[in-house]
Amino acid sequence: MAERRRDLIILGGPWARHSAAFRANAARTAGEIHTTDHGLLMLIDGQWEVLRSGDLNEADVVRNALRLPN
Repeated sequence: MAERRRDLIILGGPWARHSAAFRANAARTAGEIHTTDHGLLMLIDGQWEVLRSGDLNEADVVRNALRLPN
């Protein structure tokens, strides 16, 4: 079965300032997220990985928010 295409999300501000609906949609549809501080996250084998942290470490904040609870 082919994996479905995931969207590129470019954040227009800090993750926490986006609505809960936006964050839920991003978590469901994104395959790559660019943060406002030039960070980069990618969904790799079902796990969010920070490829570039960014000046304010926003990518780490987003990754922590997107991790599923154990």
